[in-house]
Amino acid sequence: MPPTPLPAAYPRALLLLTAATGAVDAVSFLALDRVFTGNMTGNVVLLGFGLVGAYGLPVLQPLVALAAFAAGAALTARLLRPTPDSGTPDTTPRLPRAALLVLYAELCAAVALTALWPVLGDSPGGTTQALLTALLALMMGAQAAAVRPVGLPDLSTVVITSTLVTLVSPGARDAAPRQTGALVAMLGGAALGALAVVHAHTAIAMAGVCAALAAALAVLHHGRAM
Repeated sequence: MPPTPLPAAYPRALLLLTAATGAVDAVSFLALDRVFTGNMTGNVVLLGFGLVGAYGLPVLQPLVALAAFAAGAALTARLLRPTPDSGTPDTTPRLPRAALLVLYAELCAAVALTALWPVLGDSPGGTTQALLTALLALMMGAQAAAVRPVGLPDLSTVVITSTLVTLVSPGARDAAPRQTGALVAMLGGAALGALAVVHAHTAIAMAGVCAALAAALAVLHHGRAM
């Protein structure tokens, strides 16, 4: 039996989530002491720089982000794990309801941060900075794990390196549009987020994250209904 085709709405939703990741990383890197909360490869590299004291780069922030991202991914993966009494697994490539709930929780957290950031200021420091880093990384880890059931490993919403490798590899012609879209979405989200942080207010960037998450959820609901 041929595999059930993936609803066209799902890649579109994942591209919106990828754009949200770009904006979140703009917020964390520019407003939270040069740390990524979505791009963990970058954090490992930054941690290596920080450990040898290069240019005063931080050590604590990348460690906090790595730990929180892993925790968010692990908790979500455990939540989505099939139970022994779940019966015959559904082969339809769609997100489980629990995954949608995780993404709704992410949206709620993003809305709360958007409302709270004007009180904290554009560049909060100390313990507040570490807590914000942990929360954003937790959100990104949960998001990455939540979309895995869609079955698009080349569109993880938080990783671009493997997407780029797949894009330039032979036989990737069918997936090229969504892989190119992922590059553009991450770039666009990061650029717009950076513009908001540098020239307006960090809360504006977080509002953009909320808009992307809400749009992705709307598209996902449409895809599940098809």
